[in-house]
Amino acid sequence: MCVLLLIFAILLHATLTVNAIKCWEGLSAKVQMPLGTKSDNVNVNLWVLTECEAGTELIKMTCKLEPGLKDQSKVMIENLDRSVLYGWKDNQNEQSELAFNSAFNVFAVPPTNVSVNRSFFRELLPLSTISQEGPYLFRMFNDNLWSDMSRVYLFLELVIVKEDGAQRKPIDADDPLVAPIQCIGQTFVQQLKVEVQNTELYDSGTLYPYKAYMTNELSFSDNVKGHFMASSGHYPSLKHDDATDAGFLARCRRFAGGRKARFISRLDFDLGNQELYLLNNMDVLFTIYRAKDAFLLQCLEGGQNNGTQYGLYLHDIKLYVKMVEVQPSLNMSIYKTLERQPATYAVRKTEVKSVYLSAGRTEMEYNIFSAAIPRRVTIALVLNRAFNGHLAHSPFNFRPYSIRDISVHAAGQAYPAVPYRMNFADAAYIRPFVDMYEALGMANSERSMDITLDQFHDGWTFFVVPLTSTLDDSCGFELLRSGTTSIRLQFNADIPAGGVEMIVLGEFDQLIMIDYNRHIVSDSKIA
Repeated sequence: MCVLLLIFAILLHATLTVNAIKCWEGLSAKVQMPLGTKSDNVNVNLWVLTECEAGTELIKMTCKLEPGLKDQSKVMIENLDRSVLYGWKDNQNEQSELAFNSAFNVFAVPPTNVSVNRSFFRELLPLSTISQEGPYLFRMFNDNLWSDMSRVYLFLELVIVKEDGAQRKPIDADDPLVAPIQCIGQTFVQQLKVEVQNTELYDSGTLYPYKAYMTNELSFSDNVKGHFMASSGHYPSLKHDDATDAGFLARCRRFAGGRKARFISRLDFDLGNQELYLLNNMDVLFTIYRAKDAFLLQCLEGGQNNGTQYGLYLHDIKLYVKMVEVQPSLNMSIYKTLERQPATYAVRKTEVKSVYLSAGRTEMEYNIFSAAIPRRVTIALVLNRAFNGHLAHSPFNFRPYSIRDISVHAAGQAYPAVPYRMNFADAAYIRPFVDMYEALGMANSERSMDITLDQFHDGWTFFVVPLTSTLDDSCGFELLRSGTTSIRLQFNADIPAGGVEMIVLGEFDQLIMIDYNRHIVSDSKIA
């Protein structure tokens, strides 16, 4: 009897060895052969599946490697019940795929970048002599280098001066505290135009400072604004139009005693807000118009009305653009592809508009966009005299002005669907505050632009309204919707004397296509 059992065990072992050593979904176990040993003397321990009277069970078996194998042998296992393999048959969903910790991938090697020979920043000088009126033109001539439009930096060297008879001289210690407005490295620019191959791809209009400021305030945390963005003259403030504010005093110190201040900031334009390189052999022209001194400067203490005229003197202006030298073989491959299809750049097109709200009104509606319906609209209100430039008022002091309700109407729909019914005097404005974070994708997230609830009430009142189908800021295109987009406002009190300016930032889908001959087609009607 014992002999029969022994023979049965041997036959069962042989059967398991034949049936179990197979391929299981590409998962392999590499067995390293000890040096100086014969292949038929190496044993491998495997967990294999076997059927018995009690059901399916996992057993450990030892098998010998096939003779003739050299330094390594690959043992593949197939048809193992995954739940039994891990001992969790009762707890694992049969539709769940297996997962392995990437920390065990000790045989992988990172990929090697073979597409780029080198990269560097090219300095562009103005095409004409620097004047205080502008405009300033910079041309990037076509060559065999690709360019990174997201790395176009504006360099400025500025000093605050005052009128002294017929001359202008730098301010000194006897002058009252005078500072530039927030983020002067960007807000110095009143209008930016970008032409590629004699085709205008971007024109900010005369509201570029508002686009730059609103983008910064609604995109970056205080950690970024207070550290890296000091290079562009951004110092976080807690209160606008306050001579004791830390941000205002920090901006004063940059120019104290007539010092020259230098700034570097990234140009904010649509093509530069995407990561794809611009094709080589492209001629690019940047045209920059500066803002007026009354808009750019603030003086918040005694002496601001003593008749002294202050100005911002430009000593130097340059552009720095990142250039990329691509491998010749890759260039040829892209050329051949361009013969069949154009290069495509998906960008987020932006438009900034302003609407004057006259004093004494409590309700109004304006048609702000008349073609495509935007993906998202950002609205802010500022005093008209600050908008036009005033030493005592920041042009970025966005306040609620007793607003009760604000809504965007497009394609027969109202956004938000339920009216806000705000009352800032009674601290009833929590919904638009939460909606601001929701629309920017920062609600319930570690990402934040660090605008507090108190700041939202006092100087940072932004109404951000998403118009996408999901009300989320997804990275893909939305279905094309055409029609008029209007904004309706209602106030609890009359608009103050002098009137208020409404700033509206709209965002749209746009596709830019460039063919083999470098002809450019821009299509905002994405379906």
